[in-house]
Amino acid sequence: MLAPLVPRILAVGVVCAALAAAASAQPSSGIVVDRHPRCVINVDAKTQSGPPAKTLTLRLDGGLAFECLRIEPGRFMMGAPDSDKDALPEDKPQREVRIKNAFYLGRTTVTFGQFQEFVLDTGYQTDAERDRRPNYRGGHGFNVDRNRFEGYFPQYTWRNPGWPQTKDQA
Repeated sequence: MLAPLVPRILAVGVVCAALAAAASAQPSSGIVVDRHPRCVINVDAKTQSGPPAKTLTLRLDGGLAFECLRIEPGRFMMGAPDSDKDALPEDKPQREVRIKNAFYLGRTTVTFGQFQEFVLDTGYQTDAERDRRPNYRGGHGFNVDRNRFEGYFPQYTWRNPGWPQTKDQA
């Protein structure tokens, strides 16, 4: 179920990174991201007299908005402890992770409509759309006739995961 969301999650990272970079370069409010002229940051990432803002809001055409939260540097334990019998194998081993630099991360999952606006604004293509390796063409999707998920078929991309999508769908 996570496979259809991966391109959207990656797009959030790309958008937030562009916002943070642009905001760091210019301390005034209402910063226009030069590379994506239809995107405007509503809240400063860095103010002239204070610490970096805890949130950034990106407003896209059509009334869509995307909020990012600032993640501060630090350490945390990721994964499940060996004593957790219900944990999946990929959740182990538990390990300490260090975040060296602050960054902005989307507060919520990106909706289909937000990702669509991002693609229209930037021309971004997902791996499923641009990868031409013989065994990895396309993405993962749902085959209604077979009633199952399947992967690496050219007909499956974020535009067509095998089921209808609405703009508000995550």
